[in-house]
Amino acid sequence: MRPSTIAAMAVAGLSAPAFAGTVNLDFDADDILSTNSQGAHARYRVSNTNWDSILATTGNITSSAIVEQRGIGNQNRLNGARFGFRFEYSPGVGYSFTLDHLDGGDPSLADASMEWHDTHNATDPHRSVNAINFYAQARQRSGYTLTEMSVTNLVFNADATTEVGSLRDLVSRSDSSPFEGQWIVADFDLTTTAWKLFGEVVATFEVDPNERQRSLDEMLKFTIQTQQVEVVPTPGAMALAGIAALAAVRRRRRG
Repeated sequence: MRPSTIAAMAVAGLSAPAFAGTVNLDFDADDILSTNSQGAHARYRVSNTNWDSILATTGNITSSAIVEQRGIGNQNRLNGARFGFRFEYSPGVGYSFTLDHLDGGDPSLADASMEWHDTHNATDPHRSVNAINFYAQARQRSGYTLTEMSVTNLVFNADATTEVGSLRDLVSRSDSSPFEGQWIVADFDLTTTAWKLFGEVVATFEVDPNERQRSLDEMLKFTIQTQQVEVVPTPGAMALAGIAALAAVRRRRRG
């Protein structure tokens, strides 16, 4: 709904709907000038150790940064396991990250749910953010002929917003595209409204019978993180800024 329509409704004595702003799906990474801070970090990885799925305060993963983690199976049990995932935020509540096993593989834990609702090691889950960055990574590793991470059927929903564009599937392969990612960028603080990002994720790999099979730690993973970013101003925003600057100059001259 246009601002002029909302204003007309107010003049007529009608209640205008709450409106938080615009969310740009699959935002062009070239239009991001800088990333200033992080909000939350969620990850699913194929591993023989721990930290298979985590919810943390930063992408610099240490024990102190991890709010919650779940071990859901070694890498052989996770090969071909398809999970439904959901990453969401609620104002005044915080973040949650959930994995639900759908089919394939043989995970030792079928459903994993993690929450970040309270301050963790002096880090507030309600820090201002205006973007969500998520990516699939499948790197080459000796002992394997192929690794692949697929993230599909992506959907983003937010309360009282206008969504522009659409999300695309991410398919990362060690033999062709080891890193595939995309951005969601809003023109407002995302911690002011409820939202969720969900879809399906599956990791697969093929073992090289002629080499020793090594751990895939950090080689095969899916990551989501919220961030505060600065973007290239749109032509409309630049025009408004120019009009405001001109008005300010005229006011100074009259004074």
